[in-house]
Amino acid sequence: MHDVLAGWLVGAVLLWVFTRFWDSAIAWLKTKSLSQQILIAFVISLIPIALAAGIVVRLDGYTFPEEWKDNALRTGPIPAPVSMEDPLTAAGTFFGLAVGAAWLATRGGYQASGPIEKRALRYVIGLIGVAILWRGLGLVLPNQADLLSYILRYIRYSLVGFWVTAGAPWLFFRFKLAETPNM
Repeated sequence: MHDVLAGWLVGAVLLWVFTRFWDSAIAWLKTKSLSQQILIAFVISLIPIALAAGIVVRLDGYTFPEEWKDNALRTGPIPAPVSMEDPLTAAGTFFGLAVGAAWLATRGGYQASGPIEKRALRYVIGLIGVAILWRGLGLVLPNQADLLSYILRYIRYSLVGFWVTAGAPWLFFRFKLAETPNM
């Protein structure tokens, strides 16, 4: 119960921070060049990785209590108690989303409006792109607990994030599935 309350508290604080500082942060970012925005996104994406690495080092050798293992076995394989996968996934996705949004903003942005047929087609194409990058690269890239696998995981999820915010919209503009916003 304490973990749920703590999660709600952290979520409430993050929501307040975002709503309080969003407009000023966006105004500040607009004063930066694209390369500066990319560097800022990269540095911010390193924060959860650094926090998680500190936790992993601190909890090295931790094992689940037996009661937890029995409960976990009922729902599937036992997850690793301490892993870098989730922080790398979140950090890579954030970086790709941020870079894509910054890049697309330099080209006038993107509006999802348009005829329902084109929106449906964009949706399907977008999902196919995500599936190719997420699942396809997941099948061919190594998935171990080593530095190379971690770097490739970060890159894989960065590509997924970039596809969502910039790659797919660029493709939609290119094939006249979306109108270029007026600049």
